[in-house]
Amino acid sequence: MKIKNQLILITSIILLTTSAFAGRESHSAGEYKKDHKNVQSMKVGYITNELKLSTTEAQSFWPIYNEFAEKMKGLEKYRWDELKKAKQQNEADLTDEYINKMIKMNFDTEQKILDLKLEYDTKLRTALSVKKLAKLYLTEVQFKKEMLGRIRGHHGQNCDYDGDRHHDYKKDDK
Repeated sequence: MKIKNQLILITSIILLTTSAFAGRESHSAGEYKKDHKNVQSMKVGYITNELKLSTTEAQSFWPIYNEFAEKMKGLEKYRWDELKKAKQQNEADLTDEYINKMIKMNFDTEQKILDLKLEYDTKLRTALSVKKLAKLYLTEVQFKKEMLGRIRGHHGQNCDYDGDRHHDYKKDDK
């Protein structure tokens, strides 16, 4: 039982870091797609606003960024699918060899994600100044924090999120 719990814990941690909506099983597929489209629209607006992209910058930036986002989505979906399969395994099937295979798959996927980020960093430098590229990376982190704050608030979890993207989340000290 301990091995299965450890695998579930590892899976949960990985999924939390890769997708804010991965665990929303109460939504139908249609609701998830609608939520995903809404989040993507919000992200486009957020990035555009924060980076203050000129028309020329936007025309060269968005095709590169969208291509990157699609490839990232593919890698994250692969990892999610593999971890989902592992989670559905019977406890007896969770051998050390199988768990090591899942850990290796996760590390390999993380490496592919890093390689992809490095590749697209080079491509994005053709569309943005170094300052705007750095701001893009910060903006992506800020956007994720805001979305997680909204999700936590929406689900009634204990969160002192105040909507100001420049503040860190505070856990209740009670």
